[in-house]
Amino acid sequence: AIATFKREDWKYITTNGREGARPADPPSRVWPRSGQMVMRSGWEEQAHWSYFDAGPLGGWHGHYDNLHLSVAAHGRELLVDGGRYWYKGDRWREYFKGSAAHNVILVEGTGQNDSGRGTDLTEHHAIRPDFDFARAEHAAGFGAIKGVKHARAVVYLRGLCWVVFDRLTLDQPRAIEALWHFHPDCTVQAEGQQ
Repeated sequence: AIATFKREDWKYITTNGREGARPADPPSRVWPRSGQMVMRSGWEEQAHWSYFDAGPLGGWHGHYDNLHLSVAAHGRELLVDGGRYWYKGDRWREYFKGSAAHNVILVEGTGQNDSGRGTDLTEHHAIRPDFDFARAEHAAGFGAIKGVKHARAVVYLRGLCWVVFDRLTLDQPRAIEALWHFHPDCTVQAEGQQ
């Protein structure tokens, strides 16, 4: 594809900067109508990057992962997506497609319903020299629970950290669980409430 489309920037990315031409800055990209945003600190192998998914379900291949966030930094995957696993129609396929395998919110232990079109990020994102921002909402409910909305905003302070803001609009008091799937090689330690 690099040779066919004459994309020296693709060559730079695939060779970790050893060949080709560095892509234009800023390094972050948004595909607003499909609800996808990649936030990056740069193009180096040790660069920070994240993937925010506010798009539609995606048919048979789709996952119930609206507002999912994956994060990598310093050459390490930190927050991960469970992936596809396999196409065999069994409980494992249902788990990997379901919300519980993603970095999202569960309401009363229940995952998301199909969000339809997803969120158009055209007016809900910013890419600036020092930060990136995206905001989207899941309003399709959680199982039989229809009166709940989950809005998530992600701010990436370039080269420093990500800040995630979750806002839930509830029809009544509900049990809420925020899921964060860390890569198996990560060590996460709780210190009080942190």
